[in-house]
Amino acid sequence: MELEPSVRPGEAEQFARVWSRVTPEEIPGSAVQLVVHEPPAVLEPLLPLGEESEGEGDALRRYIVRELQGWKSFQALAGSGAGSTPLKSCGAEELRHAKRLSAVYFLISGVRYLPVERAAGSRWSSREQGLRAMFQASQRAELEYRRAAEETRDPALSSLYLELSREEAVHLARIRLVLEETL
Repeated sequence: MELEPSVRPGEAEQFARVWSRVTPEEIPGSAVQLVVHEPPAVLEPLLPLGEESEGEGDALRRYIVRELQGWKSFQALAGSGAGSTPLKSCGAEELRHAKRLSAVYFLISGVRYLPVERAAGSRWSSREQGLRAMFQASQRAELEYRRAAEETRDPALSSLYLELSREEAVHLARIRLVLEETL
């Protein structure tokens, strides 16, 4: 089996010197094919938040509050029992979602919006009922982000919404696994 180490342009000579010191010549098959990878072409970044993102403010504020409430709810559900780690991860991701959406909102409007005080965790009659409610909330969020990605004219917002939709789908899988462990 031949190794194909990856080196940057200009490092080939240095690699060859080091390799010759650490690889004895008498070992058969010790020749290494050197593959030099050019840095990727610079992609033009998506320049979001221009005219295409006007009118997104109300939806962004609604998404931010929903993500903050999800953060608090996952924290309340996590506790310290079975399945606490994946639920804490979901909560941390919900907070990160809120912050990402808040940054986009700021870039569009110039207004800082992250109303943590409006984030009230939900209460349920049982942990299982809470998991069910959070599963349903994540389903709605996943669907709403997919729809928003299709409807927005801003390519960067569409990309963000699709990413958030995929992360909500991960939350669905985690919640289901926690339920499978606890029921």
